[in-house]
Amino acid sequence: MAVSFKEILYLIIVACLALSFNFFAISVGQHTYWIMLAALMCSLLLLQDNFKFHLYSILITGFLAAIFVSLKVSYFAVLPALAVYLAFITFIAMFVGQRYLAWFLPSFIINVCVLLSVLYPAVNEKIYIGNYLFANNIARGFFIAEGALIAWIPQVLLWGNIFRRANKIIYNDFYGEIIAVLGLFRQLNKTIFACFLDPAYQENIYLFERRIHVFKNKIIESTLQLRNLLQTKYISNKTEFVYAVNHLDLLFDVVLQYAQLRRRVTDNTIFAVCVAELTAVQDEIEKLLSDMIATFPHKKYHLRADNLFEAIKRFEEIYQNVLRVTSREPLVFLLFIASLQDVCKELAAFYTALLAIRQDDKYGNQQNHR
Repeated sequence: MAVSFKEILYLIIVACLALSFNFFAISVGQHTYWIMLAALMCSLLLLQDNFKFHLYSILITGFLAAIFVSLKVSYFAVLPALAVYLAFITFIAMFVGQRYLAWFLPSFIINVCVLLSVLYPAVNEKIYIGNYLFANNIARGFFIAEGALIAWIPQVLLWGNIFRRANKIIYNDFYGEIIAVLGLFRQLNKTIFACFLDPAYQENIYLFERRIHVFKNKIIESTLQLRNLLQTKYISNKTEFVYAVNHLDLLFDVVLQYAQLRRRVTDNTIFAVCVAELTAVQDEIEKLLSDMIATFPHKKYHLRADNLFEAIKRFEEIYQNVLRVTSREPLVFLLFIASLQDVCKELAAFYTALLAIRQDDKYGNQQNHR
C-alpha cells in the first residue's frame, strides 16, 4: 500500500513533536536526542498492516528498547559481559525477525537502539529529570520511552483520519480482483460448455483444452492475488473477506467437476439429444455471474437463481427420460447434475459473502461521511 498524504502528515507531526520535546528537554542533559531518535524510528511502524498490532508494537518496541538500553550500562559495564549481552540481544532480534516477519521491524529498532547506546556510551554521571536524580543511561531509557509515546499518541488520536483511506483502498482492490475473477469464471464456463455443444471439439481437442488450461491458470493466479491482498493490506473485517475467497475456491472446484463430463463421455454425439437443456444451463450460469459483477456498482441487490434451478431440473428430466437409456455412461450425467447443483449452492454462498462485504463497506462509508 502506498503511503498516503495523511500518513506523511502523521510523520511530520511526530517529527515536530519530537523536536519540540527535544528543545524543551535540552537543558536536562546531552541525551535528549534519544527522544527524536525513538520517536522517528517508532513512527516507521505506521507501515505495519494491522492498526491494533502496530499500536501494541510501538509500545512494546519503545519500552523494551528503553529497558535494554538502561540495562546495558547498569549491569554490563565490563567489556566481556557487554559483548555477551550485545550478542544475545542481536541473536534474539534476528531470531524473532526471521521467525515472525511482522516483528522484524520492531526487533530491528530495539537492536539498533542498543547498538547505538554502545557506540555512544553515556558518561558516568547523574542528571535531574524533574525532581529526581538518575544515571545517564537510565535517563536514556526515559527519553526512549518518551519518544515511543510521542509516536503512539498521534496514531490513537488520528486513527480515523489516517486509516480511513487504507480501508477504502482494500475494498476497491478487492472489488477489482473479484470482478476480474468472475469474468474469468464466465469465460471458463463458456469454454467448458463449448466442449459439449460445439461439434468441432472432437477435431480440435487441443485448441479447446488449451483455452480451458489458460482460464484455469488465470483464475488460480487471481485467487492467489486475492489471498496476498488479504495478507498485505489493512482490513477491518478480514473474516468476511476470507469467507468470500474460500467460497471462490470451492466454486472453482465444482466448476472443474462438471467440466469432467467432456472426458467421461466416450460418444459426444449424445450431447445432440440435450443441446437445448445444456444451452439453458450455460446461459443461466453466465447470467448469475454477470449479476454478481453488477453488484459492485450497486446495480443488483438480489440474486435470483430460480432460473438456473429450473434449467438443471429440465436437464435432469431429459436424463431420466432419454439419457439414462441411450447413453453408454448414464452415471456420468448423474455426477454432472450433482456438480451443477453444487455450483448453485456455491454461487449463493459466495454472493451472500459479497453482500456482507458490500453492506460493511456501505456502512463504513456512511460512518466516514459523518
